[in-house]
Amino acid sequence: MLDRSAAEKFKTVPLSNDTVSRRIERMGADIVEQVVGKLGEAFSLQLDESTDVSGKAQLIAFVRYVDTDDIYENVLFCKTLEGKNTNILNLYDKVDAFLSSEDVQSAPVKSIIEEHLANLIVSFKSYFPDMEEKPAQLDWDKKDM
Repeated sequence: MLDRSAAEKFKTVPLSNDTVSRRIERMGADIVEQVVGKLGEAFSLQLDESTDVSGKAQLIAFVRYVDTDDIYENVLFCKTLEGKNTNILNLYDKVDAFLSSEDVQSAPVKSIIEEHLANLIVSFKSYFPDMEEKPAQLDWDKKDM
């Protein structure tokens, strides 16, 4: 426990909502600056879309990178998505805007996303080659279920 003089000193520290909010924002900006500063030419992004408790869609970007021969993973950013628009182009716009604002080389990101989508489509069609030819037929009236 602290004595009375120490408690009085704590009362002089300004802790208004604005002060606390400003300090949290500064700490967050410092962390982003440190993480972005460690990104080299090779890093990986993992995106996850989720819905918060208020029903708003959130995009969370995780980044993996090598620093002093170890692999690190950090949350790079969390951005609110407008409305329910969580299509890939909206996600790409958010990622590109962040990387551009932080001056991170983002040229490979678009080509990787496009390649990944093309590969997904090819893989999907190879697993379901007759998908477009046959309409989905589900028999919900089966008694033996």
